[in-house]
Amino acid sequence: MEILLLSLRCGSSAVFATAGARKLLNPAGFGDALTQFGVSARLATTAAITLPVVEFGVATAFLFRTSARWGAVAAVALLVVFTIGIVRTLAQGRRPRCHCFGEVHSKPVGKETLARNVALAMLGAVVAVAGPGPSIPEFVATRPVSDLLVTGLLAFGLVAVVFLLSAGLPRPGAGRSGSSDRGPTGLSSGIPAPDFTLTDVADANVVRSFDSLSARGRPVVLVFVHPGCEPCRDLLPAVARWQVALAERLTIAIVTLGEIDENRAATKPHGLVNVLLQQGSEVYDAYRVPGTPSAVVVSVDGRISSATAMGPLPIEELIRLTLRIPTTIAAPPRAALVR
Repeated sequence: MEILLLSLRCGSSAVFATAGARKLLNPAGFGDALTQFGVSARLATTAAITLPVVEFGVATAFLFRTSARWGAVAAVALLVVFTIGIVRTLAQGRRPRCHCFGEVHSKPVGKETLARNVALAMLGAVVAVAGPGPSIPEFVATRPVSDLLVTGLLAFGLVAVVFLLSAGLPRPGAGRSGSSDRGPTGLSSGIPAPDFTLTDVADANVVRSFDSLSARGRPVVLVFVHPGCEPCRDLLPAVARWQVALAERLTIAIVTLGEIDENRAATKPHGLVNVLLQQGSEVYDAYRVPGTPSAVVVSVDGRISSATAMGPLPIEELIRLTLRIPTTIAAPPRAALVR
């Protein structure tokens, strides 16, 4: 039992230390992720710094016998809060990227995320209820090498399982050519772009489909944003300039979510058009949006023609590259595309 308890403490410490360190390396990315879970921009900015510090505190507490039980209680409390937030977001039909381990693993939340959190909470509860076990110096000094190896392997196994659940377990047939038309961060080039019908933020009585955007016979750039995302707000003036300056070569549309008034207030001052509102996150999901802001180009024949660019600078580069694409290709009837 002592080996199990110590391995749980060491493994949990490594998990929380990694999570805190990776968040601190990219606080802006973590803050953006929090806003996509419904946290206000101001609170997200504060939490992007304070939460990693708390995670470091939990990781440190696990290492000492006198504080391990309190560290376990704090870990369970954090995981319960995280899980409630994820369940609430999934119930709203949204799947933002977790950013739980910073840039190591940042993927849309789902069943794997919930399973990971529940498993970690259960392991923390074991330490909180059963006790911390031996101190690390005492254990190292008095136990044979075999016990140390078993403890290390169990702790390593815990960390490995957590990261497997964070990355997502491979599906049967995944990785074989032709097994899937969707990449991990966006749709593959050449496949038909999913259609949609969305409300125009400028006029709630108007709905627009992908067909209406592509009717002009020009490539369509879909820019995915979130009203609580600060980089998205910073990008809006540039998108407005592109819509005016490139109107004869590209059709640029914004796909967003949230409340219509909130989006209208953010986009109207810039004179943006084609701002389209989802009911939940159905278009994000259909296009496998990795996060916001991001963008993808759809060719005049209604097929994905670029990788999904994420971030203001990659989006600007995507626009520049798209301008080199001929805009006079004859477009077959969209109805002929197999969906």
